[in-house]
Amino acid sequence: MPPLERPESESSNPDREGPPIREENCYEERERELLQPLKKADTLADGASHRVIEKQGAHQQSDLEGLASSRGQQFASVSRELLDTFEFDSKNELLRPDDYEVYPNFPWVIDAPQCFDDAAHQGLSLEDRAFLRFFFLGEEIEVSAFQRKFGELGERFVSQALDLEVARLTDRRELELQNLFFSSRRTYGGSTVYLVGDLPSHYPTSSGPLEIELEGSSFSLSDAIGCLDPVEGIAVEFGCGGGIQLVNSVLEHPGLLEIHGYDLLARQRNVARFVSYLNARNREELDKIRIHQNQADLLREVGEGTVSLGIVPSFLVVPPPIPLTLRQSSLLAESGFLSVVSDRPCFDFSKYLGVTGWGGEDGLAVTLPLMKQMLPLLRSGGIAMACGDYAFRGDTPLIVEKLEDYKDADSLTWSFEKYEDEAFPYTPDVLVEMTLEEFRLCVPGASGARLRDRIERAIRESLSRNGIDYIHGGVLMIERH
Repeated sequence: MPPLERPESESSNPDREGPPIREENCYEERERELLQPLKKADTLADGASHRVIEKQGAHQQSDLEGLASSRGQQFASVSRELLDTFEFDSKNELLRPDDYEVYPNFPWVIDAPQCFDDAAHQGLSLEDRAFLRFFFLGEEIEVSAFQRKFGELGERFVSQALDLEVARLTDRRELELQNLFFSSRRTYGGSTVYLVGDLPSHYPTSSGPLEIELEGSSFSLSDAIGCLDPVEGIAVEFGCGGGIQLVNSVLEHPGLLEIHGYDLLARQRNVARFVSYLNARNREELDKIRIHQNQADLLREVGEGTVSLGIVPSFLVVPPPIPLTLRQSSLLAESGFLSVVSDRPCFDFSKYLGVTGWGGEDGLAVTLPLMKQMLPLLRSGGIAMACGDYAFRGDTPLIVEKLEDYKDADSLTWSFEKYEDEAFPYTPDVLVEMTLEEFRLCVPGASGARLRDRIERAIRESLSRNGIDYIHGGVLMIERH
């Protein structure tokens, strides 16, 4: 792996890394912003005024604290038994069309609603399809169906789901999940893992914000962790979300003694604990997983130079705000996706993308500071990993360039394994088309040459401003020697 070399011309600049307090708290700041009403002042990189218009009627979701309790542990046991009895993971695989090549990497068909409308369904019965629609799409199902299909086990599942407010009864005595869905995947080593997340926002059954997102880079990272030589000792994850990497690490690397993670969102922490209940095969594995409320709590238990595996979250390279016409802005007035830049209403992709849009225009607004905080924790031979779509300048990821002045750069080497996907790289031309397509999906009636010109100008100026030649997905690894 190439070393991280400190440029001689810049190594003497003590201010290069920026204000330490902001770097230490960047993830916490972004988490707290998510918990506050979308109404505040901020400043863009170019200094323009950036005011976010308050979203109307935002849905406040439950923290699901019961899932992290002893009752949640009992429900996890019942859920695991029911999903195993149903052969959920095998039926999950059957849903995929023949050309859906990424399974088992991605745990469900991206366009699941359409999949259920397709013919044949590989011989799945109507009853099986109804249960899969319940678990995957959040659609309601008759309560009596659980007793018919699973007997006393089904009755316990319904009772405990209602008690924990994971599900609710409709007026027609049908059961539906509360903006959640269940899924499954197989680890690189072949273990079946059950996952829980918020319903994707494009599903008609979605009724709240997408806080616990199950997305492709998480599963690619899980596979990359599974491919590592056996890891022993301590693992740490900054921003554990719904717990997929915590569970994956304990299953794939039995030599790990402690796996620490934190997340500021209580809903994510509680689901992460439930997912660990759902997948740990014994008490020893469960006790290895330690979930903290914030980074400070985690660092009280983990010292510098002790970590064998560090996991850092990745976020998207976000297009800049796109100016809107008055008609377009009025149509989106209650969407929560608007901001005002220099007194002009704009479509704000960072709000549209939710948590994944925290990356800023170079994608590194959160990942880079967190990586700088992770590196001192690594012991000799320890590895820090991140997975996602990264900005490149030439052959080097931008994050590596920005780590070249890191204080211990001469003791670190890096590698980047690019996805073998024909969609990459995202060149400027591709990024313009992708942004235009997303914009048209969100802004009714958006079309015309002037719109394309506005988007193309904004994208190219943003890429030039940040020194980005293209974007490529893959897995970044930084090792300490």
